[in-house]
Amino acid sequence: MFRRLLVVVLVLTLALAFMASRSQAAKPAEELQAAGKNGSRTQSGWSSGWVPLTLGNPVTLTHGLGGDPLVYATQLWFRDTNDGYGVNTRAYGGIESGGERYGAYWSKLTNADVVVNRFGWDPYADEVRMMIWFPQQAPDYCSPWTAIAAGGSQVFTYV
Repeated sequence: MFRRLLVVVLVLTLALAFMASRSQAAKPAEELQAAGKNGSRTQSGWSSGWVPLTLGNPVTLTHGLGGDPLVYATQLWFRDTNDGYGVNTRAYGGIESGGERYGAYWSKLTNADVVVNRFGWDPYADEVRMMIWFPQQAPDYCSPWTAIAAGGSQVFTYV
């Protein structure tokens, strides 16, 4: 009886520890979402707030976080202000349809700034919100930096 009780207590303790670590891992993003002000910084990261993007004109956003951008976590959201899509991530990274390109993406991330681009025919990203933070724990899986040929693909196997 005592052993069973001990096993149950151990399992519950491990489950609670796991849940606590998961909720802390999400904390920086939640903290940044709650901050919500233009260019707001918290202890763990930065949020651009909603920034207007014109078609085909890249915007450089300054975050000034420092550190190593190879370990940053990022999130880019779009907001459509006139076509009814609202907050979205449609065509994230860009798509091509009928010879035209749609969507938006970020590039050139450094320890001080990041560039956000919007394709010339995009209806989804009138405004963008970029969030960057330092994760509090390592991800469950992280692939190594891997070269992939143009038009190629790469399979990553993890356990």
